[in-house]
Amino acid sequence: MLCVAASVVCANAKILRVCNISGSSAPYSTIKEAHDAASEGDTIMVDGSSDSYGDCKISKTLVLLGTGYWLLENNIVNVSVPTAKIVKCEITKEAPNTVVKGFEFPNGFKTSGIGTIVSRCLFKADLTLAAKKCIVHQNYFKGCCVRTGQFYIGDYYMQITNNIIYNGSIENIGGSRIAYNTIIRDNQNIRSFSDVITSTIEHNIINSEGILTNGWNDINSNVFKDNLIHVFSDVKNLVYDADVKTAESAVSEGIYGAFAGEDPYVISGIASGPYIEDIYVPVSVEQGDDMKVTLKIGTSR
Repeated sequence: MLCVAASVVCANAKILRVCNISGSSAPYSTIKEAHDAASEGDTIMVDGSSDSYGDCKISKTLVLLGTGYWLLENNIVNVSVPTAKIVKCEITKEAPNTVVKGFEFPNGFKTSGIGTIVSRCLFKADLTLAAKKCIVHQNYFKGCCVRTGQFYIGDYYMQITNNIIYNGSIENIGGSRIAYNTIIRDNQNIRSFSDVITSTIEHNIINSEGILTNGWNDINSNVFKDNLIHVFSDVKNLVYDADVKTAESAVSEGIYGAFAGEDPYVISGIASGPYIEDIYVPVSVEQGDDMKVTLKIGTSR
């Protein structure tokens, strides 16, 4: 069973909106501005943009919400919607239980905050966990790793669940639960795990139960339970998460991998709740007439 850590919620918590598009009515144009104005437990909602939001450092417990990714490519919407992209993110130890959802990270993410929750994000560089009790759930890792980045492996009590890892691996993890992940390699001789010990590894789709080790770790301390050993034959055509879902459904029977379990992977990292599926705005209206805008709203759990 997946146990989700609760974020800090204050009775007077507020929502701060960030948008760096010229002419936007959002009160903040950078995440730093919103972060500095926020109080513990506040939520920062970040609009999509063709420009990235640069680097950011989070030093107070917050909820950060982005837009998701690949919305047009997966036919979630009918018009192009830009991603909320943060080049590099760091969460400090002063920000435990911070929640980050719905962003693209092209250049890395590191957290030192105990109990950080990272969910429904697209990673193109490593996610480094430098704190215990983190939850890594429903993310897409493209050519990168989930790792602690430390030579010594202790019991971290992580939950690494329902992620898609494409040409990446899970590394330097100890004392954690690794479940319902789909790990895809175009080089099947490269192992899905490296220096993982004292962990429960179950209901994953992986190319093997072997673990790459530097020779001093007791990799036999892991418990492997009910994983599916499967080599995807058409890896290069698995471009988006929707492609992975189609390929996985053909082999997993709803038991293994990112799209199985109690809280499966969500296509395009759509945040929980309502989202705009489609929007119609007239090209022009007569002076004095109302402009009628039509929205089609979907929901994600």
